[in-house]
Amino acid sequence: MTASNPPAASPLTVFVEGIGLIGPGFSSWEEGRQHLAGLTPYVSQKTLLPSPMSLPPAERRRAGAVIKVSLAVGHEAVDAAGLSAAELPSVFSSSSGDGINCHEICSALASSDRLISPTRFHNSVHNAASGYWSISTGAMPPSSVLCAYDGSFAAGLLEAMTQAVIDDTPVLLVAYDTDYPEPLRSKRPVPDTMGVALVIRPGASARSLARITLQGGNGLTTVAATVMSDAGLEFLRQTIPAARLAPAAGSCPAAVGGAGSGLPGRHATGAGSRAAMNRPQTLNRDDIARRIPHQGSMCLLDTVTAWDDSHIRCQASSHRAPDHPLRAHGRLGAACGVEYAAQAMAVHGTLMAEAAAGTAGGSTAPRAGYLASMRSVNLYVDRLDTVPGPLTVSAERMTGDANTVLYSFTVQAGAQTLLSGRAVVVLDAALLPSPVNSSGGSAG
Repeated sequence: MTASNPPAASPLTVFVEGIGLIGPGFSSWEEGRQHLAGLTPYVSQKTLLPSPMSLPPAERRRAGAVIKVSLAVGHEAVDAAGLSAAELPSVFSSSSGDGINCHEICSALASSDRLISPTRFHNSVHNAASGYWSISTGAMPPSSVLCAYDGSFAAGLLEAMTQAVIDDTPVLLVAYDTDYPEPLRSKRPVPDTMGVALVIRPGASARSLARITLQGGNGLTTVAATVMSDAGLEFLRQTIPAARLAPAAGSCPAAVGGAGSGLPGRHATGAGSRAAMNRPQTLNRDDIARRIPHQGSMCLLDTVTAWDDSHIRCQASSHRAPDHPLRAHGRLGAACGVEYAAQAMAVHGTLMAEAAAGTAGGSTAPRAGYLASMRSVNLYVDRLDTVPGPLTVSAERMTGDANTVLYSFTVQAGAQTLLSGRAVVVLDAALLPSPVNSSGGSAG
């Protein structure tokens, strides 16, 4: 008998009719799409959750973060699609469920009386959001509830697309995640609450915003994750499973103000755009060393994970090295994190110079620069050498001209901020001491 491979599966294609979005720094799809498309600067802020006014008063009082975010994005997506929520089958997907409610139940079980609030118990099930959606809208069609840890958004999208195509009907997908308080937060460091909702249907219409096609096959294919150019948005993509939609949403025609179906990447034309398209989006340690004067152990950064014209995001593990060049008295003080930020600024300045010149690979000589002042520096820990895991170093170019640049910076470990501040960099300031490379890295 001769074995043969089964035929490749037919692709699944659906069209997005409505989008809902809430997360850190945006309270709607209209606001979020501006950041995702790079039309307005993204500033991370605590997620603000609206009261679920569509619920009766008794249920509204019992609603926690999961209910508030899922109902808000669900209603926004359905309203945008111009459909009746009561008639839509739905898929709800979350990587962890209600973190705050889980924390409160664990705290009660660890106490002396071990009594659990009936409301806490009522909201502890993974299909709580789906149940509240039914109460809110009167929806009676089937509702699927999924959890696939960090792959929960993809699992929910696959389920919703399958239902839409097989049943030939519009489907609502709601994906959401909430943060855990400590001590669970250290094990599951989701930084904040975020939710996204899509109304999809198997055929295009005048309301179609984008097309999503899933091509099946006879084997496993590894697809590299799309890195967001904005460091703040890339942080959300990496730390909140529901934010996995962000790269696709950022390239959606609806995000950049266009019309029509399809879900292409962004296209750019012209010499300046070609230079931007050829920029290296990530850098390893050798790439970094070619762009700053620091060599050997004094080159503190391991990688650049994302950058654009205003931001850079780097990772470093050198703070744990026992022979760290900045260690003193057997420790690495938290203030040494400023040097990590300065080197990130230096790399950013060189990358910007390369982009302006249309070159790459560290071939453009960086301008000399000097740290003129440090402002609003806050240290939240005493030392860095005891911090487990890698450091995340982020810098944002706040304002500046050809000669003076103002950066803000943070150094984090996971969701914990270790230090933050602002730095004024003067370029080509030959009369000042303490030279720094490009836009801020000190010469050490």
